[in-house]
Parts: sequence; structure tokens; C-alpha cells
Amino acid sequence: VNPVQLDERNHSNIEVFQTPEKLEIEIRNDPGGKYKFSLLDLLGNVVLERALNTDQKNIIPLSTFNSGCYLYGITGPGNAFETGKALIIR
Repeated sequence: VNPVQLDERNHSNIEVFQTPEKLEIEIRNDPGGKYKFSLLDLLGNVVLERALNTDQKNIIPLSTFNSGCYLYGITGPGNAFETGKALIIR
């Protein structure tokens, strides 16, 4: 049984993969685009924000977060928006 579940909206240039230890985010075909990642708990508190690179995989470590359900959002140019949820079970 995989201890981590991921639900995501799929946009053609943004891919999100999750393992128990990390989120991997890859943004393709948008050189120089500015993207931002936000991770929120279910109360709406932002627990992590960071800029994303478009020329490499972005790794978001999950080992410091408590068990629970988290929501993420990725914003980018032209109102590009990706959302999803991650369930972390320790």
C-alpha cells in the first residue's frame, strides 16, 4: 500500500509527481516563465511558498510536514493555475 496519495489537475506543461518523501514538479515548454508553488494545510494556512524553475525538476521535500491532507497551488504566467492535494501518512 502506497502511504501517499495525490490528486491533481493536469495541465500539458506542468507535471507533478509525489513519493512519500517529496513532490517533484516539472514545467516544460515555458523557458523564462515565472511560477510559484504554495502548500496549504486544510485550515488555509500557507505552510510553504517558493519560486519554481522552468529549466529543471523542482523538488519539494515533505519529510518536515506532519501527517495530514495538504492542498497545493502552482501559479504562472497568463493565469496558468494548477491545483491538487497530497495526503501524507507517517
